[in-house]
Amino acid sequence: MACPSRLACAFFLFFVTLSASAQVQKLGEVSFAVPEGWKYEYNPGDDHADMVTGVSGNYCIVALTVPIKSTGNVEQDFAIAWRYIVERNPQASVPSSYEIRGLPGYSGRVGSSTLDNRTKNAFLYLLETGKSFIPVTILTPNRTVYDNYEGTVQQVVSSVRLAPLQALPMKKNITLADLVGDWKHGGADVITYVNSTTGNYAGTSTAYVGEFYTIAADGSYAYNLQAMSDGHVVREKSSGQVEFTSEFIVFHEKPSNKLKRYRFISYQHGLSGASLLTVLGERNEPTSSNISMYSDKFVRDPAKPDGQKK
Repeated sequence: MACPSRLACAFFLFFVTLSASAQVQKLGEVSFAVPEGWKYEYNPGDDHADMVTGVSGNYCIVALTVPIKSTGNVEQDFAIAWRYIVERNPQASVPSSYEIRGLPGYSGRVGSSTLDNRTKNAFLYLLETGKSFIPVTILTPNRTVYDNYEGTVQQVVSSVRLAPLQALPMKKNITLADLVGDWKHGGADVITYVNSTTGNYAGTSTAYVGEFYTIAADGSYAYNLQAMSDGHVVREKSSGQVEFTSEFIVFHEKPSNKLKRYRFISYQHGLSGASLLTVLGERNEPTSSNISMYSDKFVRDPAKPDGQKK
């Protein structure tokens, strides 16, 4: 069968033959995590591997390609990868690409476009590893379906490693041992106001919030909140015990017995050795849109070598 693009071939294979998945797979020097329950397809000698899930009308295909030599210009690399993998028609334009943000894996670019008369939606993540780049391409029937799978897709993208680094499997859940250490989460906003009549500068509003958890091996924790809004500073401290239920990670404050519950979303490892824990407050159901808008991302810095000060 002649295929106009690598993704068209992947779409065909999706409905033909698939093998059972394993948690971590390798494609030459590249290793990556395969989501639990997804099907994995690789034919020996191919320069790509596919991960698929769903059914017709609600499918998601993630295609990973072996590293390609970089030109030294990431935007040019993106155009090369798009033409080679996604859309080979020279009359079709290459979409704009944007810097990858908020993921703990390789930096690079991401861009998307519709294909085949808007019957498919394609995303291309370009992971820059130095002298080469690794393309990861996602195919869904439309943008809404992509949004539903986005969290899992980003975990796959973040897991990709080039040897000698090795990918780690995705975590379906976590234990207390995974949480031991110092975690931080926060953000800041600076808003500049302009007089609507004169157009002159009318002031600035600054807001900041930072949350810090220190969790010990026995499950005890110390919590510290630091926040500021319009010059008003708030500081809070508390402590208690970390508990687990079938649905939540629970921070049980003592002696007040206040409870703060989080749903576990993901636990990822960065290139530096840092850990990224994504959780969602109990008030929000774990839908794709809620995770995108309301989840909290806590970071734990990599452990220091023995004898080195923190």
